[in-house]
Amino acid sequence: MRVTSTMMTNNSVVNMQKTKQNYLKYLEQYTTQQKISVPSDDPIVAVRSLKYRTNLSELEQYLKKNIPDAFSWMDITEGALKQVNGMLENMYGYANEAASDSYNFDDRQNIIDSIKQYKEFIYKQQLNADYAGRYVFAGYRTDTQMIFEAPQNNQTYSIVENAEASGISYDKYVYGGAEYAEGTSAEQYAAQAPELKQCHKMSLSYSKLDSTNDVNNLDSVGDYVKITYKDASGNEKTVTAVTKSLSEEPQNIVYNMDDNGVGENGIVFIPETGELVFGEAIYDEIRAAKDFSVEYNKTNFSDDNVRPEHYFNCDVYDHGTGETIEYRTPKEQKIDYQINFSQMLTVNTLGSDAISLGIGRMIDSIVKSSDDLAVTTADLNSVKKKIEETPVDAVDANGNNILESLNRLKEELETEVTLKGKILQESFGRSLTGIKDFQKQLNTALSDLGARYKRLELTESKLDDLRVSYEDLLSENEDVDIGEAFIRYTEADLLYQASLSATAKVLGNSLLDFI
Repeated sequence: MRVTSTMMTNNSVVNMQKTKQNYLKYLEQYTTQQKISVPSDDPIVAVRSLKYRTNLSELEQYLKKNIPDAFSWMDITEGALKQVNGMLENMYGYANEAASDSYNFDDRQNIIDSIKQYKEFIYKQQLNADYAGRYVFAGYRTDTQMIFEAPQNNQTYSIVENAEASGISYDKYVYGGAEYAEGTSAEQYAAQAPELKQCHKMSLSYSKLDSTNDVNNLDSVGDYVKITYKDASGNEKTVTAVTKSLSEEPQNIVYNMDDNGVGENGIVFIPETGELVFGEAIYDEIRAAKDFSVEYNKTNFSDDNVRPEHYFNCDVYDHGTGETIEYRTPKEQKIDYQINFSQMLTVNTLGSDAISLGIGRMIDSIVKSSDDLAVTTADLNSVKKKIEETPVDAVDANGNNILESLNRLKEELETEVTLKGKILQESFGRSLTGIKDFQKQLNTALSDLGARYKRLELTESKLDDLRVSYEDLLSENEDVDIGEAFIRYTEADLLYQASLSATAKVLGNSLLDFI
């Protein structure tokens, strides 16, 4: 076989290049501490790295964005609910004090001033709590406040309110009562003596309701409020309540089913107070009923009213555009965050599930009882002043002794003040049970929120561990052992230096040197 100088040169250069490539490979591994620099170096390592890095990227999305956002949303919700619970605790303490015999009207009035502020705090601030501009209790309508921003009367809401028969209470009211009128005798005032009576009554979630279902003519009045329920046999029944306005009839007459002409089989609707008064017979039937609901309209809303669409099924008629908007199923509005691979978590709590509108209505009822008592007290003070200014022998046009008549009126008013004071005291007593029920509902929502919060914490901990595992696997797949890399680099360097030396010697010889 013929061996030429060119052949020896070429072979020496090729071998030197191979040695140089190995040297550069191990030099790069040593300096970068990575097994590969391009996928072609080792496709298996490259594919594994791509998989691990994809998983780590998803974990970063969950751990640094989704989960912290979910925590923030739930923290805002929990903080608001705990503050409301604290307000209810304070209200319970105040109501317990006001229900005692040792408190007079002024003491109770101071308490009422406090709980009115609690009502505003609960609804305007806590129920309206938001996270990054999204209202946390509003379900899907996160861009809509829970409370009306300003008074409005350009939309009529047709509301369907689901109720419980247990919400119908047996309330006391003052029937009759003497009123000052010139020429009235002592005997006539005595005939107007006030009595304490009771009726079956339920407060709807709003007061100042419409007296008509005609959205195009709100000034009309008609019997339109419908009460629907299923009786003990499962038959669906609908009763239309008889509308009785306090502007036309006194409250004590409206509450009395005999005097108002409705009777024991009927229901009275009072638009000003948003109350339903039940006759004895229909009450007995409804309290054993199921699926009890009331349909009514409301147009005039104040800026402390909760928007009905967050709590009820309702249709909204816009008087400006003539359009009707339907709002449905507020209880199914769950906001889910993806917190893990194929794992979702509901982060929101609906206001309708946690904070009852009954809190405000309970406070309204107490305020109403207090206002009634204040009016009668003012009338009593006015009569006392008249007594001081009236001569002993003064007579009216009918020949009645005025002082005697006024003294009799004073006695009747004092009795009425005593009775209304008792009603106010008992309204505080009844509120104790109501507050506990509201707290029970609130604590159920808090418990549900706490369970979801704990699950989120466990998921975060699990993902933290999983991230560490993936980082270890990625490091094991990509990173070289620095000691082993140094040894390989040193060996490759020695071989490369030796190849350079050998090649230099070979290239310095010709064929004649080998002959």
